[in-house]
Amino acid sequence: FDQVVKLPFEETFMNVPARYEEILSIEYGDYMRVFKGGGMHDYPVYHDQEEILRQNLGGNPFRYTFDMNQLLVSVSRYAKRMLEKAGNAAGGNVAGDLSGTGNRKVAVFLPCRAVWWGTMEPLWQKFCADPSMEVHVLPIFYYDCDHNGNIGEKHDERALFPEYLKVEACEKFDFEGIHPDVIVIQQPYDGHDMAFTVHEFFYSGNLLNFTDELIYVPCVDMDPPIDENDKAATAISVFIEQEGVVNADRVVLPNERLRRLYIDTLVALSSEDTRQYWEQKIVAIEGEKAEEKSGDSKDRKTIVYHIGISSLLKYGREAINKIRENLEIFEAASDRLDVIILPQKQLMDNLPQMEPQVFGEFEKTMAEIPAGGNITYDPEQAALLRQDEWDAYYGDPSPLVRKCVERKIPVMIQNYEIRKN
Repeated sequence: FDQVVKLPFEETFMNVPARYEEILSIEYGDYMRVFKGGGMHDYPVYHDQEEILRQNLGGNPFRYTFDMNQLLVSVSRYAKRMLEKAGNAAGGNVAGDLSGTGNRKVAVFLPCRAVWWGTMEPLWQKFCADPSMEVHVLPIFYYDCDHNGNIGEKHDERALFPEYLKVEACEKFDFEGIHPDVIVIQQPYDGHDMAFTVHEFFYSGNLLNFTDELIYVPCVDMDPPIDENDKAATAISVFIEQEGVVNADRVVLPNERLRRLYIDTLVALSSEDTRQYWEQKIVAIEGEKAEEKSGDSKDRKTIVYHIGISSLLKYGREAINKIRENLEIFEAASDRLDVIILPQKQLMDNLPQMEPQVFGEFEKTMAEIPAGGNITYDPEQAALLRQDEWDAYYGDPSPLVRKCVERKIPVMIQNYEIRKN
């Protein structure tokens, strides 16, 4: 407990013991295994206060509150679209609904952050595979803000998106003149988020003026709760009650279980009479994952080798010896493996001060990697932006493990106590 590192938590960083893996293992055992469920109790603690605001003010002034009048506008727009598409089947296959037999239809994707692209990619792949669709990806700027509405730093992440997307400049696209058939968004808050915002032009309510169909895809990967008493159900319900969900003509989710939660939550917010509307508006795309683009038939595999600070602090020189043994094994498999060594950011930032000798040995080991071989040392963590290219994960426990599981990338956890000799 005498050494501390800062680890990311939501929009900030928290001080935690540097040897957190040992503490988690002592407290929880196999802490990388996800367990869900449990009673709600008073979760979240502010629920009662929200109800007071809802009863006295008609809503929560600090976030979007479901508006029946806004829903009526959305239902009217939906009904008009269905009449115009009387010859096509409603709901179900999203790409099929949007395919045309005449001129190519234009679909515009408006992602915010590069790390969120994965949730949009299955729908992007589906549209790209449709010869009747012309697809554009226009990353939009986002801004920090506070609860008073003050706008802070502007963020432009266009350079961080995968090269294969061929992203375009959102500020140069002629939305009014082109009037895309489809616009896909991933930011549902409009002006109701207390820490994050986008330009008012890209609010869902405004984008409805520039497209025939507005599709919303959530920006975060969400595992569906195991039952209605799972705390995740309440946490996700706040994410569901957002303006972009109400305004969108279509909401596209990754699986059927999450779709059912969205529908049930929205019916509870409105009325049982609206169930059919939500049933047709909210669809599940059992996503083709990004790794399917390359398939499993390629001759060489890419393994990401992640090394964290906690293990190096615990095992010291023994950890360095284990890493060297692994490098020998990787080099021996150079005919079929490409390996990316991905050190944890906290390792690079904190280990030099905490254990300078261990860090020196680590740096020396990395410097001895033969140039031009099959092993790449990536201290700048560029590989994090190319997770679609990973074939396997090896190394220390980390949040990357869950991301790999979600992408169906095989995971192997390193055991420093298993040695060659």
